[in-house]
Amino acid sequence: MSKSLVEEISASLRISTERTQEIIINADKLYKIYSIPKHSGGNRLIYQPSSQLKAIQYWTLDNIISLFPVSDRAFAYVKGRSIASNAKAHRQSKYLFHTDIHNFFPSITSSLFDKQCLNRFSSILEETGFSFGDTNSVLHKILFRKDKLTIGAVSSPAISNAVMHDFDQSLTNYCLISGYVYTRYADDIYISSKSLLPKQIKEDIFAEMHKFGFSPNYKKTSFWNGSSHLKVTGVNVLAGSGRLTIGTRNKKMIKGMLYEYLMHGKGDPTKILGYLAYVKEIEPSFYNTLIIKYSEYRNEHIIKYLKDS
Repeated sequence: MSKSLVEEISASLRISTERTQEIIINADKLYKIYSIPKHSGGNRLIYQPSSQLKAIQYWTLDNIISLFPVSDRAFAYVKGRSIASNAKAHRQSKYLFHTDIHNFFPSITSSLFDKQCLNRFSSILEETGFSFGDTNSVLHKILFRKDKLTIGAVSSPAISNAVMHDFDQSLTNYCLISGYVYTRYADDIYISSKSLLPKQIKEDIFAEMHKFGFSPNYKKTSFWNGSSHLKVTGVNVLAGSGRLTIGTRNKKMIKGMLYEYLMHGKGDPTKILGYLAYVKEIEPSFYNTLIIKYSEYRNEHIIKYLKDS
């Protein structure tokens, strides 16, 4: 006998069925909305779900969304994959095409989720034992706000990868024919090659985006001739050696942040720790140099000092 999704969530989270239904019915109203500045200018709206809605989203993520396949060419929001591994995929290339999907999360609607996940992989849902009709309508309310994916919901990143599975597979096949390398990091699309990429590739990728209901970000579309290096998800990939580096400007900035905090107490230690974790992943040799040099300023390991600050 098929299970009601609402009943299963209620039992698992130890919330009454009535309360669970109330949360789901009113889900659109259970977000705290605020904005943060974007690097490119303007503001980005963040939708933070209430604690109980977030708990339901986590349950749905663990028990349903995690069952959908994700392409091995998707490098964001996947355990064991990262900005560094995305950049490493292009180490042998000299030429790069980059574009991104405009307004990515809000472009993923509940109907697109139905088409690319619930209908496409209906056998997965059948194996869970949940009533299919109940699952569709309930998932829409839990995972989407006004039928759009939001930035801030804990389930949104995984949903985006699941929805993009067929898109990723299509572009992977397209690139394999010509010996190109394809990766996607969230909304950023990278295609690289050892030989010059034809301009037609831009139109082909844009056509594929439109086919799946997305729009390209024309302002962030470019071809890159990597005579000295390629830049992939903000990481410099050096020509010849394929070594990853964060770049001279970032190195100078991070050293400045460390010096100002250690010598003058200015800055945010949590932010500095975040940058150091980034450096450790991308360029371990420079990370080790920073640790040795700046630990001497306090006669103790700099990471411990920052964490205790």
